[in-house]
Amino acid sequence: MVELARKVLKNSIFNGLRAIISGIGGFMFSIVLARLLTPEQFGIYALAMSICFFILQLDPGIGTTATRYIAYAIGKNDILLVRGYFKFLFKIRILLGIMFSLSLAIIAKFLAYSVFNKPHLFIPLLTLSIFMFFFYLSDFVDCCCVAFQNFKYPVIRHTAYEFLKFVFVISSIIVGFYNGIYRIIVSFSFNFYY
Repeated sequence: MVELARKVLKNSIFNGLRAIISGIGGFMFSIVLARLLTPEQFGIYALAMSICFFILQLDPGIGTTATRYIAYAIGKNDILLVRGYFKFLFKIRILLGIMFSLSLAIIAKFLAYSVFNKPHLFIPLLTLSIFMFFFYLSDFVDCCCVAFQNFKYPVIRHTAYEFLKFVFVISSIIVGFYNGIYRIIVSFSFNFYY
């Protein structure tokens, strides 16, 4: 009983630490990015991220399902069942990731030109359609880590990600290597996985 309480406390601390690191890092990044980009560039960045996260809300819950059923199979000590659940749900996750990414890529031009009347929004939406697929994969790995009760990996991944986000994006914008719309795309590259 004491062993279970220690494990729950340790996992809660790691999960809370991951949330704090991601929250503070994302908040600080948004402030710095708002100061470095022009108001129009930051507006396009925020609008494209909002559209993308709206599409991500259509996820039917494959990550939660993976956490539940993989943890159930682990509890039964059935490695074949764990592998079966993982393979099946991973295939569905990849299929959904491809479908959502392609749907954003297909409607990007319509949204940019017809709905929002912002032609500069087209390239960021296309870029986000690529990153959406990788987000789906990394999120699925996090859900599987939760099923295995390994909360250290998400903390390490989010810490490294927040650090690299500041190093690469902010330094490239300050140096002036990327201009105009490319600043927004570089911002997407690292901020999307938050």
